[in-house]
This record gives sequence, structure tokens and C-alpha cells, in this order.
Amino acid sequence: MTDRPAQKRYHDIGGADFGAVTRDETPMSQWQWESEAIRALMGSERHPYLTLDKLRRTYEEFGEELYERGFHQRRTASMVHLLIEQGVITRSELNAALKAQDGQAQ
Repeated sequence: MTDRPAQKRYHDIGGADFGAVTRDETPMSQWQWESEAIRALMGSERHPYLTLDKLRRTYEEFGEELYERGFHQRRTASMVHLLIEQGVITRSELNAALKAQDGQAQ
């Protein structure tokens, strides 16, 4: 063990003074609601693929650029990463589903 204090990382803002929190009253979009529903279902005790601890770990591993994105973008990117990491879905399956979705939108 060392007596040196741990170096703060970009996501560690504890103790920083940012003033009052600005509330964003913008309604959630459909994709954000769907993302939250998936997180709730796949972060349950029965299906613990997307627990808050796992999401937090991926937020901290992503790096500063992704961490600066909006909450729902960051959370969705973390969810995708975790589902692939745990073998729930493959990158190929995800790409195929996204391609099919794009085809339906046209």
C-alpha cells in the first residue's frame, strides 16, 4: 500500500463545485424510452446483464470522449458493450439487426 492519494480520473467529480444542477425538462424520445425499458428488463435479478454496477464500470472504461456524451447515448453504448461482452448478442447480429432496421425505415 502507498500513502500517495489516488489520482482522480475524468469521471471522478466528487468534491468539485459545479454549482446548481440544471434540470433538463426535454421529454424523452422514443428510443430513449425503449433503451430504458431494455435496461430495466436486462438489469433485473433474473437477467443481470445490465446492472448498474456493470454500466458504471463501462462508463469509466470508455474514455473521456464517450463520457462527454449525453446520458442516454452513454448508457446505450454501455448496454451494447456489455451485451456483446457477455455473449448475449454478437457484433454481427447487432449489425444485421441495424441494417434490417435501416431497410425498413426507407
